Amino acid sequence: MRTSRFVIVLALFMAILITAAHAEGNGNLLDDELELFGFSLLNNGLFLIPPLLWNIVFATKLPKTYYEGTAPAALTVVENVFRTATMLYPVFIPVDTDNPGFYAGLATYSIGLALYFGSWSIMMFSERDDLKQNAFIKLAPAYTPIIWLIGISLMSGSTILPILSTGFIATHVVEYLFRFDIVHIRY
Repeated sequence: MRTSRFVIVLALFMAILITAAHAEGNGNLLDDELELFGFSLLNNGLFLIPPLLWNIVFATKLPKTYYEGTAPAALTVVENVFRTATMLYPVFIPVDTDNPGFYAGLATYSIGLALYFGSWSIMMFSERDDLKQNAFIKLAPAYTPIIWLIGISLMSGSTILPILSTGFIATHVVEYLFRFDIVHIRY
């Protein structure tokens, strides 16, 4: 029941976002003021809200193995630098539905979100332990974000965001490999 409510809220959010992106006019006074600083309220950072909300709402539902284990401190620092840059950069790119890659990006983003939410759902709700122990499935919450991040990159027309996203996801996956003790390297 809670998941279906979240999907409904997500669909409404996406509908409002797309409708607002198509709206005519110069926007409101606050948006005009922020544009003087190179910032718009209607920016690609809004597309980060659904996965971030998902993480906040469902993080405690993941198996305990997602919180056990450690990775080298240097890897964790690099991962967090890439994570921060990847999550902040879209905030400074206004939504532009006239961008040639916008609708392809929106489709990629939507597919990526579905796969990301699905990967979490398997780990949270599946009764099959063999499925949860499969390394490919167990790592899916770490590598599937690259799909919705590519979608945001296409929508924004950014050439920098794919580089930041790749760095973040690569270090994130390696961190999971250490966390799940799939990689056995002394550090």
